[in-house]
Amino acid sequence: MRALVLVAVAACTHAAAMSCPDRVPPAIAAGDDQRVAFVLHARGTQDYACVAGAWSLVAPAAELADDDGAIVGRHGAGPSWELTDGSKIVGAKLASAAGPDGDGAVPWLLVGVSSHTGTGRLTDVTRIQRMRTSGGVAPAGPCSDGATIDVPYTADYYFYVQGDGLRCGI
Repeated sequence: MRALVLVAVAACTHAAAMSCPDRVPPAIAAGDDQRVAFVLHARGTQDYACVAGAWSLVAPAAELADDDGAIVGRHGAGPSWELTDGSKIVGAKLASAAGPDGDGAVPWLLVGVSSHTGTGRLTDVTRIQRMRTSGGVAPAGPCSDGATIDVPYTADYYFYVQGDGLRCGI
């Protein structure tokens, strides 16, 4: 019985560490059959190129860290997420919504996973939410064709798998 109580306490402590932001737009809800498996924190850049006088996103380039600050992977073009355990996923945007901080921060996203490579923490991931964003927005106004700019950003990425548990935005 004591072991069961310790397991229950550990599960509650882990779930409490993975809290959702106070306000998650319904447009980026992961779905009733999805639960948060883990959260990683991104720090990097949103990279843009000037095409026809306007900034166009080329790709994100960010390191992914766990809650202890250890770098456990990278986020890049595709969009893709690759962890040091050898697992990798590529996804496609399903929905977006403005975050509560408004201008200057890239939108919050819901991404559906379209492919998996390798085995590890990302193996069963089906959806990703990008939330708690800061920075990353291209400068306003025209630009010179061929110019590039890397705009610093941070975000929290919530990785979902199918099942019961913590959900953000429902």
